[in-house]
Amino acid sequence: MAELIEKENILLRMQEDIKRALQKPEHERRWGMVIDLRKCVGCHACTVSCVAENKLPPGVVYRPVLDQEIGIFPNVTRRFMPRPCMQCDQPPCVDVCPVNATWKRPDGIVAIKYEECIGCRYCLTACPYSARVFDVGYTYTEDT
Repeated sequence: MAELIEKENILLRMQEDIKRALQKPEHERRWGMVIDLRKCVGCHACTVSCVAENKLPPGVVYRPVLDQEIGIFPNVTRRFMPRPCMQCDQPPCVDVCPVNATWKRPDGIVAIKYEECIGCRYCLTACPYSARVFDVGYTYTEDT
């Protein structure tokens, strides 16, 4: 019962935080994302939606779900860890881009101007989460 009460309190606090955040002018709002790893079952729905949203060709994934086996047989469990861009507060990928193709929007989202990217891949090296990918042109087709 105590766990149920705590969850309700958390939901109420989240709702209050959202209401308070929406009172701010739009240019002062910042986006964030939370993934409850206790609920991730490794279904890859987040990967599929990312592929669809970004019109990626087969085999190209921006948002993998890492799978880890824990324990020794017969006491084995699996843990899943989605690995999206973490939308860092001070993103190192932005700092190293020599042409500002990777940039941080005013709302906090880290974005990429693909048409301005020169392919130096400094962002891949700088990302502490290995969340950046680069395609040399073999898998992309028109309109991707």
